[in-house]
Amino acid sequence: MRKEKRDLIVAIGVALGVLIVALCWLYSLLTAPEPSVEVDTSQSSLTDTQRVASIVKKRAKPYVPDSIIETIVSESLKYKYGLLYLSIISVESGFDIFARSNAGAVGCGQVKYTVWKDTLRNFGINSYRDMFDPRYCVRALHIVYSTYLRKAKGDYLKALQYYVCGNRRGKACEAYANKVLTVYGLYMLQLEREWNHNETSKDRSKEGPKQQVE
Repeated sequence: MRKEKRDLIVAIGVALGVLIVALCWLYSLLTAPEPSVEVDTSQSSLTDTQRVASIVKKRAKPYVPDSIIETIVSESLKYKYGLLYLSIISVESGFDIFARSNAGAVGCGQVKYTVWKDTLRNFGINSYRDMFDPRYCVRALHIVYSTYLRKAKGDYLKALQYYVCGNRRGKACEAYANKVLTVYGLYMLQLEREWNHNETSKDRSKEGPKQQVE
């Protein structure tokens, strides 16, 4: 009899533990922040649209107009992960806003509108046609990536894998994420190189012309 009571108490304790864990998980889902379309100005060093555009357009399709590239750059740099978004766009579409895949992904960020349309409508993207607007296709990318970044608990690499593969896993997903991060790293190096060059030029101009030694 005592053993039965003990077993019952243990069973009740396990059930309560499972219930508490489930409630905590449900609470985390309900209180998780939604993607935001508000701009982030913390990346002040990356807000020179023309300077960034001159770097990223080297990876754009040759037929994409400079005006489209500059609009995409300007919209991307409004967000905290703007340079990463430009890296995704470079890999996904080469800045072609009319790009379409056989899987149904469209726009510069190659987002599947049919899958995300309900979420996108909450952020002002109301039709399939909007996905071919450079402003909205960047916003769609931001919303989708932000959602996956939350799901990945801040793991950028895993969020990139989600972005291209959803819940699937495999070497192709890892290769995609690594490719995007490689492009991101190259952009960062090029921007830093330009910044250092500009700073050196400023220092030299302050020194003034050097006098020749007779």
